[in-house]
Amino acid sequence: MTNLLFSLKVMGIGLIGIFSVTILLILVMMLLTKIFPAGKEN
Repeated sequence: MTNLLFSLKVMGIGLIGIFSVTILLILVMMLLTKIFPAGKEN
C-alpha cells in the first residue's frame, strides 16, 4: 500500500511539472505575440 501512495505522489509531482511548463509556454507565446504582432508586410 505504501508503494501505491508513493507512486501517486510521484505522479502528482510530474503532472504539476507538465502543467506548469505548459502554462509557462503559453504565457511566453502570448507575450511574444504582443511584442511582435503579425502584421501585413509590404
